[in-house]
Amino acid sequence: MDLDTAALLLLSALCTVSADRVIGGVGGTVTLPCHMRRDLLEAAHHSKFPATSIHWKRYNRTVVRVTPGGITYTVQSAISRAAVPQSAIQSGVFSLQLKNVKEEDSGIYQGTAHYGDSKLVCTVTLRTMKVSQSQSGLLPENGAVILTCAVNDPKKSHPYSYHWSRGGASIFQLDRISKSGPTLYIRRLSQADRGEWTCEVEGGRASLTLRVLGVSGPPRISRYSAVGSQVTLPCDVTEVPAEWPLTVQWSKDSDSIRGDNQVLTLPHVTPEDAATYRCDVTYRGQLMSRSITLKVIQVFPPGPTFAKEGSSLRLACNVTGAAEGELYDWTGPLNSTRHQDVIKGAQLNLPAVHREDSGIWVCSVHGKNGILGKAEHWLYVHAAQTAEFGSLSSWQTYIVFLLCLFLILGLMVIAGISIQNRRRRRSHLAILATLPRLPTPPQKTISVDD
Repeated sequence: MDLDTAALLLLSALCTVSADRVIGGVGGTVTLPCHMRRDLLEAAHHSKFPATSIHWKRYNRTVVRVTPGGITYTVQSAISRAAVPQSAIQSGVFSLQLKNVKEEDSGIYQGTAHYGDSKLVCTVTLRTMKVSQSQSGLLPENGAVILTCAVNDPKKSHPYSYHWSRGGASIFQLDRISKSGPTLYIRRLSQADRGEWTCEVEGGRASLTLRVLGVSGPPRISRYSAVGSQVTLPCDVTEVPAEWPLTVQWSKDSDSIRGDNQVLTLPHVTPEDAATYRCDVTYRGQLMSRSITLKVIQVFPPGPTFAKEGSSLRLACNVTGAAEGELYDWTGPLNSTRHQDVIKGAQLNLPAVHREDSGIWVCSVHGKNGILGKAEHWLYVHAAQTAEFGSLSSWQTYIVFLLCLFLILGLMVIAGISIQNRRRRRSHLAILATLPRLPTPPQKTISVDD
């Protein structure tokens, strides 16, 4: 027997046994490693029969088996989840890949690979892990929750080191977040806590997505609306719960008002509506609030305005409940020569109005971040020959015009009724004239004896 044959027989008798421990997160993907040593791999390449067979078992029960012909058999419970990647076999990698890991996948796995005259035996212990929360489902804002990272290790073989992260950033002790072993305490939940929280243990990762219900937007907002317009005050929640009831209560300056929907609608705004509105949302016994300050924009004098051509006009834009810092400007109607001009300030002073100034004048209220609201005012400019009306105020002219209109309509109604009655009398007389005369009955003389 030559030296090369003896060396080949020696290599064929070698059995490499590797023992590893792997932790995989429930729902994730885990790889149970199994790699052939380089010297055994080289010997296999020079074998007369370089065929490969792989057999993975869990507690002596087949999980995946690959025949020398390349046919793969998989146990029913692991179909579409367990596989040995064929592309890596030529490189001596016989690892078992397990997708959508389940808690019951924990256990001891043994993989046996034959590659030519070389043999490899791998033993891997799989521990599953998962993250759970103390209260399931949707959580209320301002509430609290406990996250627990549990490793399925019945024998408690050794202590584990837990690392928490969120969005790739490590979680540190904060005034409202604390850690103790596998437990993470989160208090005063906010919308910023929504999303995925991850626990890592010895290379294994498990995640949980927190759902937090709250009122959309900042806790305090301001809304500007013009007199006479419709305004909606929103109190929308981030998502509508299905498993628990949700109640909404509205108040105005601390006084309860009717309204149990997430939107409060005021159909016709008046200056008296300027106030601070609050909606209180209760979910799972937790109260969430939002304050909306309504500020009402009004133009004085109240419109519409009737003015004589050539007369002066003065309007004032006011915000009930205004805060410091609002800025005002005026723009004219589209057909006005002043339309391109933006008149700064709350006061609008026009020394002489023209016919083309008739239309809608808009007062815009601005803040630091842009426009806050608008109010419209109608202006009607009469020709100069209507001076007798121009001498009156806008409301006086409007009232005189309405009274004249009502008087004319009343006279027309009375005249119509009179004509109709006259026609009715004539028709009755005509009918009576066509009727035949009745014969006059003979007169009977009655004598009376003395």
